[in-house]
Amino acid sequence: MASTCKASISSSYTTQVHTAFQKFCEDRPIAERATVDDILYAGNLGANGDYGCNLMLVDDSIANQYQYIINMTNSASKSQACVCWLKIGPNGGVGGFFLGNEVLDFTLPPGGHSVLAADQNTIGGCTCSLGAAVQLTGIKQFASTWLEFEMATKHDGWSGADASCLVAAKSGLDIPGLQVCSQYNVCSTVYAGGTGDNAYLQGMEDVDGIGIVQQPGEVRLRAISGYQT
Repeated sequence: MASTCKASISSSYTTQVHTAFQKFCEDRPIAERATVDDILYAGNLGANGDYGCNLMLVDDSIANQYQYIINMTNSASKSQACVCWLKIGPNGGVGGFFLGNEVLDFTLPPGGHSVLAADQNTIGGCTCSLGAAVQLTGIKQFASTWLEFEMATKHDGWSGADASCLVAAKSGLDIPGLQVCSQYNVCSTVYAGGTGDNAYLQGMEDVDGIGIVQQPGEVRLRAISGYQT
C-alpha cells in the first residue's frame, strides 16, 4: 500500500505515516512466545522477524478504519520529540521503554497531532519531550510523562490507558502535563510538576486499577502532551 513519511526521524527506525489502509504486519503470524502465560503477559509484539509492526502512525483520512487509535496532540508552543514502544522489548524482556528499543520516533509541531493505530492485544506506551530528543534517565530509560495503553488484551478483550509520571518522578526529572481521555470522556491526567487525577504519580508503583478501563469494542483515545489547565 502507498504510504508517505511525514514524521521527523532521529533513531534507526523509519517512522511512516500511512495514507492508505494497511493491515498490521500484513497478516503474518504474531511473534511467538514460549508459553500461553508469556503471551498474555507480553501482548502482541508484531510478527516474527518484524518486531513492532502492530503499531503504526496513520493519516487522519484513514484513522477511522482502525479499531484502536490514539490521537496525540501537542498543546505546547514548541515542538516535541516523541517515541512509542511495546512493553516487551525486542530481546523478550520488559524493556521496550529504553533508548534503542522504541518502535516509533516522531516529532509533533506546536499545535500539531499524530494518530497512532494499534493492533489488538498490544501493550505499550508513548512519551514526548520539548526539544529535539525525548528526556532520558541516567540508565537511558524514557522519562517525561508516559501515556500507557493496552488495546483489546487477551483478558476478555478489555482496553485501558493511563497517564504516568512514575519514571520522571523517581529520577527527579521534569514532569510535563499529559492528559488522555476515552471517547466516553473518562480521563487520566498528570499536571505539570507531578500532581494529577486518576493517574500514576510519585510513589504509586505498587498501585493497580488507575486510569481508563474500557469494555471490548473500538477505542478512540485523545492524548494531549504538554497539557495545561
